[in-house]
Amino acid sequence: MIDNNDLENLRNLRKLLEENVISEFEYNTRKKDILGLSNFENVEQGTNKLGELSRKKFWIRISVGVVVLFIISGIGMYMGYNYIHSHDKNELTKQDSQKVNKKKKESSKSSKSSKSSKSSKSSSSYKKNKFDTLGQKEQLAVLIYKVSNTDSPDEKVVYMGEPKKIVIEDLVGAGGGALNHSAMFVDNGSSFTTYEILSNAQSVAEQSKDNSYWVHTGTYGKEDLYNIYQQNRNDIDNIMGSINLAQSSKVFPYLPTNQFSVPDQNSNTNAEQNDDDYYERKSREKNADFTLEDGTHVHNDDQGNSYDDQGQVIGKGSPVKLQ
Repeated sequence: MIDNNDLENLRNLRKLLEENVISEFEYNTRKKDILGLSNFENVEQGTNKLGELSRKKFWIRISVGVVVLFIISGIGMYMGYNYIHSHDKNELTKQDSQKVNKKKKESSKSSKSSKSSKSSKSSSSYKKNKFDTLGQKEQLAVLIYKVSNTDSPDEKVVYMGEPKKIVIEDLVGAGGGALNHSAMFVDNGSSFTTYEILSNAQSVAEQSKDNSYWVHTGTYGKEDLYNIYQQNRNDIDNIMGSINLAQSSKVFPYLPTNQFSVPDQNSNTNAEQNDDDYYERKSREKNADFTLEDGTHVHNDDQGNSYDDQGQVIGKGSPVKLQ
């Protein structure tokens, strides 16, 4: 190792060379001598430097190994996190898929149940309206059987000249004419309201439109009428053979179908009906049958309750006049 003395000798030697006291050759020779005095130290210093280099390389390798291990650990953690996250995501997706499938099954069951319910309702509705699918004579025969409860072979003349109204004249052998043997049926859509003719005449022979009127006798659902058809097919078939449709396009000529009370012979009926108190009186009259200005037929029970032809309550003891 070169110490301070060597450095001082070298400086002085260099100064002599610059002052031309010594030659270049002599300068180099002395320089080698000065440096040669420290060869042993230089070898030791070189060995130490080599040791230091080896130790540096060792620590460098250790550092590189640590860095590589850290990187590998980081990659492993990242891959592990992705695996766990992907597994959890797959589990969630699987659970969501199961929930969706469950909802689909429930929705399918609900849809089937709804369809079944609708089908049931539709079937029920169809059953109620089966009467309307019968032929014209079959329907007429059922109505006749319902009010007469017989399969009489006497001719039945049908009048259907007014909308939703059917009047059937049963030409039985007994006397009295049409007023004594006729019935009216009003089609309400899902039912029929039935009427028969009453009279204030002293005898059957004296009956006329001036002393006769229609009275409500009942309301029958079409489902019940269809059941009657199903249960009494032979009787219905017998009645069908006696139905005469020759007058079916005409209006019943013997009594207006909207006459539900005996016309007042002592005064002008129209004038009475124009009286403001007429409808109020009729609405309070027990068992009254009358027609409003718009053609609506109203009949009262023995308690004074008013009903229309569909059986809907209009009121009790209250004016029902339409303006």
